[in-house]
Amino acid sequence: MVEDEVAQQTNVYDEYPAELARTGGEDLSYYAVSLLGPRAVVERLTGRFPLLR
Repeated sequence: MVEDEVAQQTNVYDEYPAELARTGGEDLSYYAVSLLGPRAVVERLTGRFPLLR
């Protein structure tokens, strides 16, 4: 079962991480990456994403 199927078939948030943990990593599709931290550090890593302007 892939991640979006897990999300659609669980109705309680506590079930989602448990079911996701049973899913093999090779079956997951990653759609995004989040960066969180001091603004200067994040901008240094991302180059302020000039193509998104």
